[in-house]
Amino acid sequence: YQRRVHGIYYFIRKMSQTLTAYLTTIRDTLNSSLDMRNFPSQEIEKQYRPIIEVKESPELMLKSVVIARNDEEKCLIETSINSMRLSFTIKKPKEIEKLLTHLFERFISLRADKFLIIRRKPLDGFDFSFLVTDKHIELLHKEQIINFILSFILDIDKEITEMKIAINTQMRVAVSYFIDYIANQYPFIISALKSHPCLLYTSPSPRDATLSRMPSSA
Repeated sequence: YQRRVHGIYYFIRKMSQTLTAYLTTIRDTLNSSLDMRNFPSQEIEKQYRPIIEVKESPELMLKSVVIARNDEEKCLIETSINSMRLSFTIKKPKEIEKLLTHLFERFISLRADKFLIIRRKPLDGFDFSFLVTDKHIELLHKEQIINFILSFILDIDKEITEMKIAINTQMRVAVSYFIDYIANQYPFIISALKSHPCLLYTSPSPRDATLSRMPSSA
């Protein structure tokens, strides 16, 4: 376990400065937010409910904290006396990242019960959410929970990047097979392309009068 903790610290130090500051801030905020205790519901007698979820006692909730690395990558931490909810988004510059994130979110939600603290349905506007209660603190060590959340944030971005690279590689292979198939089944298409080469780059742009090969009308 100690080796795992030191490994995460070492990995954070090796990352970019903005990501290091982002994760360090999340770690520090979690360290102070996970000081919770058993507190039953004030509305229903002898019932225990995470106050951050039911929001039945606003006086028992702290002010929410938003930690943002940029406009797309941000983390929302909401804390109450007996529970804490963390939600975050990852950077998705292209449609393929959005699709892969949605598929990964679906995969995780179907197995949320095996992760204990992962929320089955993310908070609206976020990709993934965690819900930690004082019961989890009693069952698990606080540092273990923090390291798991940070590792999840790091690994999810890495997994999506690797999936995107794998898809791009498979697409190149598929296109290569398709071109070979066209060349073998329809050779006249390749012959037509070779006999009529594209002249797009053989002449200067007609908009550039100074480089035109045509004689000046003056």
